[in-house]
Amino acid sequence: MYFKNSPAYAAVDNVADNIEALYQYTKELDIPFLFVQCPYKSYADVEELQGYGTDKTEENEELLVEKLNERGVPVCDLRAYFTDEAYYKTDHHWTCEAAFQANSIVMKYLYEKFEISFKEYDMERFQSIDQYKLINYESSFWGSVGIRVGEYYTEKENFSIIMPAFFTDFSYEHLINGKRTGYFSGDFYECFIDEKRLLDKNYKNKYMVFLRGGYVENIIKNNESNNELKALFISHSYGRPMSQYMSLYFRETRYLDPSPGRYNSSYIEYIQSYAPDVVVLMYNGEIPL
Repeated sequence: MYFKNSPAYAAVDNVADNIEALYQYTKELDIPFLFVQCPYKSYADVEELQGYGTDKTEENEELLVEKLNERGVPVCDLRAYFTDEAYYKTDHHWTCEAAFQANSIVMKYLYEKFEISFKEYDMERFQSIDQYKLINYESSFWGSVGIRVGEYYTEKENFSIIMPAFFTDFSYEHLINGKRTGYFSGDFYECFIDEKRLLDKNYKNKYMVFLRGGYVENIIKNNESNNELKALFISHSYGRPMSQYMSLYFRETRYLDPSPGRYNSSYIEYIQSYAPDVVVLMYNGEIPL
């Protein structure tokens, strides 16, 4: 199932200006900055839906990447790595498997292009799918698009979680308007996976299971980290499962969602206060500077 996701052409210039301004600020502070072009689920190339309205998502993405490259902003373009299999059939989000793969690509980029000082042993361990186990819950997921059309037009699909097979130890807190709304500690599963939603057969959109539904300001501390690096990850809800895997690489990871009604305060002030070692932006909209 697909739904329209197409910012106007006029907005692309504004978004490019906004991203470049954030990049220039981090450059002044000597903080590596990376823009990630995420592949969105679009119906532009779906034969059965051609002619059903106009979807300019892919054209706008291409234009934005082109403009950022011209301005010297570092870009990691993920679009070539994914097909329709990367998304849930009844939802616009990508799967856990796709989020894991996307994070591996981005971390490899940081390691090779920016020479972020990850341990080589950690890179091999965190990048190898053999170091993880896949837990599959059959016929348990019914995404937001599926819920809209109703059970007579679609059926539940499988839902999977990629779990580290090695020892992990985290603490995680979620904040809204600076106030803590949740705190968790323990291994990967205990910290990030909302078991109540996961095992509730009546709860349909299991995507909220990831990061326990965290959606505004998320602070993750990795007590098993082999470095003291801090990351700031700015992304929409695609970043929810991805931030879990990103946190394996850093001592501390903060994930902010700049979507309207979420974290909409100044990002320059946040960077100034937090002083991250790297900033990763995966969002095709303007954010408050």
